[in-house]
Amino acid sequence: MVVKAKPITGQATGSSSAAEVATQIQQCFGAPFQDPTAPTKQDVHRCYVVCPHEIKKEALQTLESVLKASRLDRNVYYLAGEGLWEKVKEHLSERTLVAKASEISDVLKKISDDLHMSVNVTSDQIALGIPPDAPIEFKTLVAFPDDPDGRIAREAFERHIRTGEGVTLRSEYIVEWEVPEPLTRLGLGTPREVKLSPQDSDLGLIKVEMSSHAGTESISRVPFRRRQGTDEMTLWCDDPAVPLEIRLRFIPAQKSVGFAISLRLAGFNVKQQLAAFRFHEALVAGGTLRFEYEATGATLFEHDVESGTAGKSHPHFLRLLEALLTIQSRTSVLLSVPDERLSPEEVNAIAAAHRAVEGQSVRQSVESIELNFSRSGADVILQQHASGEPLTFTVVSDDEVEIFGTRVPLGKVVRHIEGLQFVPGEADHVELAHKCGAESLSARFCAASTGANVIARYLNWLPADEAAQYRGELRLPE
Repeated sequence: MVVKAKPITGQATGSSSAAEVATQIQQCFGAPFQDPTAPTKQDVHRCYVVCPHEIKKEALQTLESVLKASRLDRNVYYLAGEGLWEKVKEHLSERTLVAKASEISDVLKKISDDLHMSVNVTSDQIALGIPPDAPIEFKTLVAFPDDPDGRIAREAFERHIRTGEGVTLRSEYIVEWEVPEPLTRLGLGTPREVKLSPQDSDLGLIKVEMSSHAGTESISRVPFRRRQGTDEMTLWCDDPAVPLEIRLRFIPAQKSVGFAISLRLAGFNVKQQLAAFRFHEALVAGGTLRFEYEATGATLFEHDVESGTAGKSHPHFLRLLEALLTIQSRTSVLLSVPDERLSPEEVNAIAAAHRAVEGQSVRQSVESIELNFSRSGADVILQQHASGEPLTFTVVSDDEVEIFGTRVPLGKVVRHIEGLQFVPGEADHVELAHKCGAESLSARFCAASTGANVIARYLNWLPADEAAQYRGELRLPE
């Protein structure tokens, strides 16, 4: 039996190398052993190589290559890593297990006390929790073969060092692995893989400001993260509470600074969307882009941006957002522009609602309309119809508008409709219903030859004296 406490490597020389293990195996088969049950000597027919660590593929290949010439490879059996542990669990007595459990408990407590680590043991792994304010030093040596997989792994590892990106190292690339002394009592060998997390940290709250000939726009209290490598540093904000995605990349050796800023409007209300879009328009106009620490006002980064390099200006969309903000602030209904392209009907609805809450009249042409009216109203309508003049109506109702699927109440509206005529045949129906004593009537109307218009005035948004005048003339309650 050849027992190795340290990992068996594929190296040609050195302690626990495959070459050393092969020599020890050959020595096992080299001479007979004294049989303790009889006065004779016995030849060795089988040799076990025992190691608590997984034996790497390169080491197994080296052992088989060396032993194959003497045909000893057929009589060598390996108990290592998980396979060894399965045998231990199978044959260990319950009494021994209890003793081991107590010993492991003592080891875990010492690790927790000495290294301030949390240790979680499951059936297939030991998870170590290392607090960020108390780092622990692990020593390792990695080597990458000159093959496609090895070159890819080496490139990823070197990129981790240069840029601070995360990387995962598989066990075949780990040549040496040393852990702090308290952890050696757990028998931790070379892991199946080592995940090196991105070298990220919180930078703090930053104010992003863009000064152009059109003025200064800024976004405050932007939480930034930092990723630091040996050759470059990246700062970024992808916080879902900020309507901008921002990324800065510094390469000191090349004196290079790159930045990217993009809008992310979906899910924000129009006040936040407008602030972000105004910043975008300032960026498009060109000027000085500045990042400063919110707490101190110190400049983190400053860069001159040429006009047009950040994209195209969209003044129509800017005015649309401004109109929506007026609607939102005056009605207290939160609105948000979706990612989808807006239809002409949606744009028209926003324009009409904006005029309404600004206290302006909303004028629209009409081709046809159906109206309800009382018996007394029918008298007036039939008289106007008999005169041959276009019909005029005043209609009072409560109104609301739907914007992006959200209903926005606009309150009491007075609509003055002029330039209508009965749809052919409708006047006869009204006359008949009127003669029959109907108290409530309805009819369809269409535009006269001169055209028909609706002029709407929203009382809630009119100046107080003008709204009071309308209410008095129409005998409307306050």
